Amino acid sequence: MKETDKKLQEIKNTNQQMEEMVNKISKEQREQRKEMDKSKKEMEEQKAIQEATGDALAMIQMQIKEKTLRFRNVPEEEKEDIWKKMIETLAKWLHLQEKDIIEQTEKIFRVNSRKAKMNKWLADCITVFTSNWMKDKILQAKSKNKLTIDGKEIIILREVPPRLIKKRQQFQFLTQALKAKSISSRWEYPVGISFNFKGKRRRIETFEEADMFWRKY
Repeated sequence: MKETDKKLQEIKNTNQQMEEMVNKISKEQREQRKEMDKSKKEMEEQKAIQEATGDALAMIQMQIKEKTLRFRNVPEEEKEDIWKKMIETLAKWLHLQEKDIIEQTEKIFRVNSRKAKMNKWLADCITVFTSNWMKDKILQAKSKNKLTIDGKEIIILREVPPRLIKKRQQFQFLTQALKAKSISSRWEYPVGISFNFKGKRRRIETFEEADMFWRKY
């Protein structure tokens, strides 16, 4: 009996040790999960801060270039006077006096990007105005009447930071679908689009919202 009791006690002790070991391992795993969850949360918070900071910087860049427009596809000439060419063109297109355009214009210059050089595209023409009045007048005019120079249609663009352009790419499938239905949309800042649909103004700020709207309608 003593020998049996001894063996039973040994088994009991072994089971107890194993139970303690399992509990210890379980506790360590719980602590590891807590640490991992904490680290994940900290990384997500850091990423959110970086995103907010990046958006804020992009908005500052937008404000700095608020009075700037980019004219694409403007024909180039050897030893051209780009200032004179653009002043004359804008005055005629907007039905204004040249002096009125000059008063509202700070500088005009060509800019050659690496991509433009590689593809042998025409260098974009950057025009900086002294106020938003002239910039807004041009943007309003382009929606009603195309600007052409020497038979070439000129594309007029706002100066948008690369970060915001990249963010806009996720909404292209929806903007194209809206355009196909003759529904005009506008970009929101720092990210998103807004448009009128079924008598209601819609504002979409995430890819998930855009995908849900596209699938529903």
